[in-house]
Amino acid sequence: MYSGFLTGSDAAQDRLLARAGFIGVAALVLAVVLTLVLRPVFDQPGADRLVFSIDTPVIGVGVEKGTPVMLRGVQVGTVEDISISGDGMPRIELDVERNGVGPLYEDFGFDFRPQNYFGVTAVNILDSGSSETGRLATGSTIRRAAARDYTMGTMIEFGSQLVDGTMQQPMMDAITRSPSRTPRRWSRW
Repeated sequence: MYSGFLTGSDAAQDRLLARAGFIGVAALVLAVVLTLVLRPVFDQPGADRLVFSIDTPVIGVGVEKGTPVMLRGVQVGTVEDISISGDGMPRIELDVERNGVGPLYEDFGFDFRPQNYFGVTAVNILDSGSSETGRLATGSTIRRAAARDYTMGTMIEFGSQLVDGTMQQPMMDAITRSPSRTPRRWSRW
């Protein structure tokens, strides 16, 4: 006897457990097959998505897979992949909402900047570009440099370069020569 919840003889309980195991394994195999077959169909970008790549000489600090793509402070997509193109240049693949960005043309402007006050990096779309250059379609690849890199990492790097070497001996001599601004102490204390 296997369980007090199952009724019948031991042979009947064996058959019931074998059927349940077979049905469970068959359901698992069916779920895996359906996932492998149907998921790629549903993952294809729809008419409301625009997926394209940018070959750019430099990628902003902190840009990685999943980085938000922003337009006027609103997230309109994400970075889907970062790879190296055939000629060794970094390639960023963006997935954006067509309704969120409107028509994008091959000369659209973008840069890298923080998406919030905490310095989290985002790819920022500046403008849609000129209709004379051709409209971007899903699967297109353009070759362009970003307008600027305003990321927090770049700001810290340039700030440290600015400060580096400013406290040299002439500056220290000027500080030493300056009159002391400390208040006089009371004699009783």
